[in-house]
Amino acid sequence: MRLTEFFREAAKLKEVRRSGWISKLAVSDGESVADHSYSVAVIGMVLSDVAGLDSNKVIKMSLLHDLAESRIGDLVPGEILGDEKARIEDEAFADIISTLPARLQSEYHAIWNEYCASDTPEAILVHQVDRLEMALQASTYAENGRTERGIEEFIESAYTVITDPIAKEIITDLVQGNKSRTQGRSVGTTAFCSDRPCQYS
Repeated sequence: MRLTEFFREAAKLKEVRRSGWISKLAVSDGESVADHSYSVAVIGMVLSDVAGLDSNKVIKMSLLHDLAESRIGDLVPGEILGDEKARIEDEAFADIISTLPARLQSEYHAIWNEYCASDTPEAILVHQVDRLEMALQASTYAENGRTERGIEEFIESAYTVITDPIAKEIITDLVQGNKSRTQGRSVGTTAFCSDRPCQYS
């Protein structure tokens, strides 16, 4: 058991910038992966509590879902094939948690596998919250004058995959707000990324 090593690995996420903001919006000093994971955990906690899901699992899943990026970085979509990305994420995740007690390794690996499979209500919610947080951050950048460049692509890609009722209400508000900012440019129905549900998450 080497807890200090694990904590240092997790803390590296504070230095890993979310690549989509850099490549798509030219926001070079934007949020870190740690910022994102914290927000996903908070949103997931609330929506899970409202829905009566296992909020403890949702919070853990939210905090673990991008842990591998402390080793591999936040890969740009298309930079690496999906199967290869999954393989290196699995390897990095397993190695990072290998410093934890065996009981925790088993629990966290099960949570990670559940997230990757996205076949339980909790995993499905975390995937949707991952997208919702991305859309909220894009909207925040626009509202703060950090960018007006391409945020509709981020918001709309989230809109097309979110089905949770409360999350859908929030993302619909974002779509309408972006419509107002862009003075009538239609973003509410075009599915920019409907075939790539994790394009920017």
